Amino acid sequence: MIRRHILCFGNPLHGDDGFGAAVFAHLAARPRPENLLLFDAGTAGPAALALFEDCDEAIVVDALAPAGTPGRIAQPCVDS
Repeated sequence: MIRRHILCFGNPLHGDDGFGAAVFAHLAARPRPENLLLFDAGTAGPAALALFEDCDEAIVVDALAPAGTPGRIAQPCVDS
């Protein structure tokens, strides 16, 4: 079974940087498959590296600057 982590970064006290915390709150209130773990990573910095351990796939939710118009959602293209 593929182990997936969703890592939500950000600080809700700093405007758009609270996006990760908002996504975490939204997802935490919903049922998830047992192979999907959800983390509120806050502003963990290098300590967040441990959150990538023991997973096959990771989704990172964070705000970017500059990311254009506030509220815009971007998905980077990642080649394996």
